[in-house]
Amino acid sequence: MTNSLSSSLRSFALTSISLLPICGISLGLNPSLAEANISSSQERVVVKQKLIAELTATPASNLSGVYKCNDGGTYYVRQNGNNLWWYGESGDGVGWTNIFKGTIRGNDINGNWIDVPKGNNKGAGVMNIRVSNGKLISTYKTGGFSGSEWTRQ
Repeated sequence: MTNSLSSSLRSFALTSISLLPICGISLGLNPSLAEANISSSQERVVVKQKLIAELTATPASNLSGVYKCNDGGTYYVRQNGNNLWWYGESGDGVGWTNIFKGTIRGNDINGNWIDVPKGNNKGAGVMNIRVSNGKLISTYKTGGFSGSEWTRQ
């Protein structure tokens, strides 16, 4: 993240934090930060620090590699900065094949997936993934995506 963008995010967090609990705006961040009932100056400082940490979090360590998933597929993952891409295919390579592009923020990855014509499926959707204990774990998905836990090989 560039210094200018990082400074902008910090400035936004510092000037906007007092509005979050009043407006109920979560901006896709940790819901407890937006829903907190902040009553003291000390609590405001703690919430500001947490929000800044979440907004400027360093991406998880390099996630590039080959992963096996609990849907029986193999996923070829490439991380490039804060972007994560994959190509995934079923065990036979034709039942389904998909691609995913997501943005990494700390240990969370939010993105979109779509089936590609090599396979028979024609689904698409959004997916949120959490990096936890060296695994990728889906926390939200749409479009009928069946896999939910990826383990690096």
